[in-house]
Amino acid sequence: MKLISFDPGETTGWAIFEDCTPKEFGNLQHVEELYPFLRDRLTSRYDYQLDICIVEDYKVRPVNKAGYSHLWSSVGPARIIGAIQYICWDNNINFVLQQPSDKTIGARLMGLPAKPTQGKHYQDALCHAVTYLHKQGLWKHG
Repeated sequence: MKLISFDPGETTGWAIFEDCTPKEFGNLQHVEELYPFLRDRLTSRYDYQLDICIVEDYKVRPVNKAGYSHLWSSVGPARIIGAIQYICWDNNINFVLQQPSDKTIGARLMGLPAKPTQGKHYQDALCHAVTYLHKQGLWKHG
């Protein structure tokens, strides 16, 4: 099984797993990097076809934890999720949303912090992938 996972946001973390093992991971620093990345990684132009795409869900709430509202926000994470979902649909890749709190399972299993180290959003993407694999009974590491 080949899967990709994303932690969408101002910096979008990503991770690719093959046979339940992380193969590649990183951060996309700017939204402009997202579309070429999606085209290259999620379409058949890449070395192999991906089976599953796991994405951290994003809910718009009246006020977030920091006390800010989404008034006048372009809601970037939701737009990123939509772009990923469309490309998955267009390429017959199963699309799975996970709640942000789900990543704590993967973090525990991988020995990573529940909150990613500053600037390392790929850690959340890794954790979401491991959570999915664990819930499917496929995660056999550590």
